[in-house]
Amino acid sequence: MLTLCHPETYLNGFSKPTGRLYSIENGSSFAAAIVSGVCALMYSVNPALTPLEVEDIIKSTAADIYSIPENTEYKGLLGAGRIDAYKAVKKAADLSKSLITLSLATTNFQNQIKVYPNPTHGKINVSGLQTGNQIRIFNISGTLIHDYTCVENNKVIPMDDYPVGMYIMEATDKDKMLGRCKIVRR
Repeated sequence: MLTLCHPETYLNGFSKPTGRLYSIENGSSFAAAIVSGVCALMYSVNPALTPLEVEDIIKSTAADIYSIPENTEYKGLLGAGRIDAYKAVKKAADLSKSLITLSLATTNFQNQIKVYPNPTHGKINVSGLQTGNQIRIFNISGTLIHDYTCVENNKVIPMDDYPVGMYIMEATDKDKMLGRCKIVRR
């Protein structure tokens, strides 16, 4: 299954020298080197990234290729788009600045809020909340997916309909940040 496209229809590259000259080649196989290079750049600015985060960031920052007139008949068949190294590396760097690195097993916020199981296949339990606390869930691009106001000390958040990927959960009490954590939906 195609999940990402390389920058051009065909990429020019150079093969082994033939005598004193290199020959020019083209093809889609060069895309692996480009994606690997972007992954390396992402890890250089944020070594704490998980493989799932890398995949999510690359896909969510890919340039739209379905608006190109020649691609309209292939809608949904060309993957997430064309890789955008600048956006992917910037998103990886921004993620390292904005997240508190927490364990994925059971996440404890500053005031004994617990989030489990993490990773999850369906639902997240959040305990230790107070009435009025806000729980917000964002996708890896920073788009708000859900916003909950707590009416009890425990909250079960269904994630069955969420696509597989990385999410960010934020807990607040009015304007005071209680904590953030990464949630993995498998």
